[in-house]
Amino acid sequence: MLTAPDPEGVYLDHLRYDVTNVAHYVRTNSDVLVIGAGGGRDILSALAFGQKSARGVEINPAILQALNGDYAECSG
Repeated sequence: MLTAPDPEGVYLDHLRYDVTNVAHYVRTNSDVLVIGAGGGRDILSALAFGQKSARGVEINPAILQALNGDYAECSG
């Protein structure tokens, strides 16, 4: 699913119902660091919960190539 900008945040609403995001209910208004950000789903989850900031770190060169090369048009 391609995630496009949406000022109302509706496109991220489904992430609020994913049990893997329970930490965002426990710890609100936080700075989030995602190690192994991959396609960015965890970053989007942090945005869906209105966290103070979200930063992703990816060291896998294959993922970086995919997101910045082959799928750059889709990944933004």
